[in-house]
Amino acid sequence: MSKFVYTVNFNSKTRTLSLMDKFEERDETGKPIYNKLILGHVFSLIVHGIPYDISLMVERLPHQETFNSEGVTLTACKKELCGKTFEQDKEMPLIPKAICQVLEKGENRLSEPLLLKAQTTLDRTRSGGIHNNHYGVTTSYLIVGVSATKQSERRKSK
Repeated sequence: MSKFVYTVNFNSKTRTLSLMDKFEERDETGKPIYNKLILGHVFSLIVHGIPYDISLMVERLPHQETFNSEGVTLTACKKELCGKTFEQDKEMPLIPKAICQVLEKGENRLSEPLLLKAQTTLDRTRSGGIHNNHYGVTTSYLIVGVSATKQSERRKSK
């Protein structure tokens, strides 16, 4: 039976190439095994004085669809977000800012998904063109939602 959601604890030691290769695994018919990726426990966000543990929901960008945003790379997310705490009404990167707005509305889906670029081994073999090295080619994904757990609740469940 196929799995549909691939969940991983995402931290500063996560190997992003291996992570995305796993998410892009195919079954014997060539179809993706996973249709969603959960990056678990990426960062903390304090909203209205309540600290939340934030996980991100990621989906593939539909074929033939373009996105008018520069986006952020998965490696940059790892460097800029993992293990950090951000506070409402203070300066923060794009992703925590968007998540804060979602949580203030009491929702868990972004009204405007965020573009996420990540590299797979296949991307490295497709390099060339204007990016004549193996680091320029990426695959586009969308951060579409969030799972926010109050940190006091997470500690109780351990």
